[in-house]
Amino acid sequence: MRILCFDKPSGWTSFNAVKFLRNRCQTRKAGHLGTLDPLATGVLPVFLGEATKLIPLFNQQHKSYQATVLLGRQTDTWDTEGKTLEEKPLGALKPEVVRKVLEAFQGNIELPIPAFSARKVKGRRAYELVRKGERVPEQTQQVVIDEFGIESLEMPEVAFRLRCTSGTYIRSIAHGLGLQLGTGACLAKLRRVKVGREFDETNSITPERLEDDPQTWPWLDLRGLLKDHPSVQLDEVALGKIRNGMRVEIAPENWEGAAKPPKASEEDAPVCAWTTSGENLVALGRVLWENDQDYFQPHRIFHQDRTC
Repeated sequence: MRILCFDKPSGWTSFNAVKFLRNRCQTRKAGHLGTLDPLATGVLPVFLGEATKLIPLFNQQHKSYQATVLLGRQTDTWDTEGKTLEEKPLGALKPEVVRKVLEAFQGNIELPIPAFSARKVKGRRAYELVRKGERVPEQTQQVVIDEFGIESLEMPEVAFRLRCTSGTYIRSIAHGLGLQLGTGACLAKLRRVKVGREFDETNSITPERLEDDPQTWPWLDLRGLLKDHPSVQLDEVALGKIRNGMRVEIAPENWEGAAKPPKASEEDAPVCAWTTSGENLVALGRVLWENDQDYFQPHRIFHQDRTC
């Protein structure tokens, strides 16, 4: 059960990156957090083997980006990879006007969804429909941009950084900026620099380094990634029952760290069950209270696997 951050190069699809790592690590199961367009580079957290079962715990984390927008050009994909639909001179457009419009893309906002996207329309990917000449209905999405800053404004390019909710199309910001300015605009560069708190550029690995011994790769510490989740350590007898889907009693000394979690609900953070050594994660589950006794009920069980 392994997790690492892949520094995706431009030109690779997220699927290509995961497939490459799956083959390199000789594992059948692999998945990632947050698709990056081929144009984009940067942090792509990849989960291998049994670790793929942990993806739902991290899927909704906020993401941070550095982006460059090209003003005066409109394309069908809303980035420079697409077909140019129109080009307009910027004329006397002043940088302060661009700055004022761009800074409005903050907080809770509604953005259009690109037609060239992986979202499903009647069970099919939107980009597949567009490529076949079929019309994709216009849709919007509510997003939150909670950090934003302009890094440079050298016409016709604008560079900025932002932190936003998962699923935000940065191409939509570029397109929206072009509409409001009346010049058209498209995304020229995009780099994801962070996902949540734990996945960032400092612990990412480039394709070139994948030629090294996997033991030297910057594998992420599973305990560190799950440190915010309540944890229990159980003996082999209890863990054997958990592996068979049975619930087990939790004694006060089984809890790690501070107090046990409050009464659980479906929205609560799952509880992690570890071996007594604390090295291996065996299951995620919920805590049940019955007859003044705490019980751990597993809902996701992890088997030992070999990945790299």
